[in-house]
Amino acid sequence: MPIASHTPSLNPDILDNIVAWSDRSTLLVLMLSWRRINYGAAKRLLLHPDLENCIQIDKKGDQGVMSFVHFMDVAGGNRYHYLRAFTLCGFKISPSVAQKLADSLRRATNLKFLRLLDAELSLGLHPEIVPALNSLRSLEVLKIRCGGEHTHRLLANASWALLLAELNGIY
Repeated sequence: MPIASHTPSLNPDILDNIVAWSDRSTLLVLMLSWRRINYGAAKRLLLHPDLENCIQIDKKGDQGVMSFVHFMDVAGGNRYHYLRAFTLCGFKISPSVAQKLADSLRRATNLKFLRLLDAELSLGLHPEIVPALNSLRSLEVLKIRCGGEHTHRLLANASWALLLAELNGIY
């Protein structure tokens, strides 16, 4: 029996239901294998307001940051509009990649939740990120762990209208 020359199409309502009921890891797999679902799946991933399950840049270094930047830049950067929660962990990346991350964060104009883990390490190693974080006007919830001098400067220069700030291990 010959293989079909085209992929069967699903009703858009069915696609929306698949996206609505899929967990994060399933959505990521579907995005890699099914191009038609990319917009809705990416939007759902980025709108997720849970800080424990948000977009997180961690110890993957330059590759992890560039993967995030490329993911966000798809479709002309429209995904930045949907980014609501973001976590930055302490790690070292190259200065050029840190600048790309800073540029990306500036475009996240609807970011509501920000978590900085090992904040002093991240902000000390990458001072170009500080002005980008200070430029976030929509920020409502800030959670910082392990901060010091650089963290104090970030907070002193910020003009966020926070509803909640949780500061742990600030010295």
